[in-house]
Amino acid sequence: MSLSLPGLGPLDGARARRALTLLAILVLLGVGANAVRRAMKGKSSRYDENVAFSQELVYDGVNVYKTHPAQATHTKYPPFYFVYVAPFVPLPTMLGASLWFLLNALMLIGTIVMSVRLAWPSNDARGPPWTAFACLAGVMAWIGLNNISTSQVNIQIGFFVVLGLYLIRRGRDESGGFVLMIATMLKLTPALLLVWLAVRGRWKAIRGAGIGFITLWGLVTLVLGKEHAIEATRSWVDVLVPFAQDGVLGEGLAGVRHTNQSLGAAFFRFFTDVPAGAHIEGFQVNVLSLSFETAATIVKVLNAALLLAVVFVLGRGPVAPNSARFVREAALLMVLTVVISPISWMNHHIALILPYAVLLQAARTDDVRGHRALRIAVLLMLTSVWIVLMAFSLPLAGALIVGVLLARLSKKEPAPAA
Repeated sequence: MSLSLPGLGPLDGARARRALTLLAILVLLGVGANAVRRAMKGKSSRYDENVAFSQELVYDGVNVYKTHPAQATHTKYPPFYFVYVAPFVPLPTMLGASLWFLLNALMLIGTIVMSVRLAWPSNDARGPPWTAFACLAGVMAWIGLNNISTSQVNIQIGFFVVLGLYLIRRGRDESGGFVLMIATMLKLTPALLLVWLAVRGRWKAIRGAGIGFITLWGLVTLVLGKEHAIEATRSWVDVLVPFAQDGVLGEGLAGVRHTNQSLGAAFFRFFTDVPAGAHIEGFQVNVLSLSFETAATIVKVLNAALLLAVVFVLGRGPVAPNSARFVREAALLMVLTVVISPISWMNHHIALILPYAVLLQAARTDDVRGHRALRIAVLLMLTSVWIVLMAFSLPLAGALIVGVLLARLSKKEPAPAA
């Protein structure tokens, strides 16, 4: 394959691969330096928040779920999340933030590699070409680099989800279930994949998840102590239940600002009298002014309808893990979690790595409409660069297109028995 890069002229496959690899390394190093700078300044970085919460809960014995406002984003994370972060607490900020960047960078690369291999036909001995990895990396570059720059944990959660599926695809169901439980213990939304595996009859994976649950909660108890662990867990549940009931308003009006690309946040921006939150005084995009109660009810109905639609697409019965449908179904569920979650900050869209890998692979043989829709979805995702466009929920629209395309692919292929 020949590729032309600015200033380098036509390149053959090997030269193009080396040039793009060098470019990627330079970009990652630059973004990593920015991530460390942000963490040291304590501004626009999640690293200092991660470490501060972990310091209080793990080292100081403080129940952060009671001492911090319930509307704070970090109070939605389970206690295991802060135990997971605890090894970074004693480290100097520069060293800790550098290691966090390195972990994010390696996991991002690993997620891209595994996603492409998952999407590639399992009976193809040749394996995917390097251009498949480069293309997916290019599509997800902006979201991935923004996650790294702000020291988010989303890349790591996505890594464990994809790794779990990768292991199950290769017949290691118990290990895959265990790894999926790690992702679920960091953030609850991957639990939807465990429900799907149970429906599909992957009982070894569910057994592995059960072992993971016992092991990880045992670790939390060991680190925090029995009484502190129980108290913190109860307080977390006390925060989580009202949040689940309140939906997007679980974080107040801040939850509907432009960076929240969930269906609920979009509905509130368009149909209730709230600011769009795009740092422009008085900027709103609402076309109606429904009451919050009415809007919340409609959002619950819409979310339920989407969930039922996906259940209809998936159908019943076992599906072979080495089939294309298995990966397509998992990718569709990953899109669903992004759309129906009350809070889906733009950086959470890193979860779309596997969905885009599946669609890019399918685009090799799919019809023209699929190609056009996929290009539109990518363009809409890239509108996250501009905060004003995010207020109009264009990245959400891109995610919905991805979901529709995945549903269409899944329905086209019969479900082979496991």
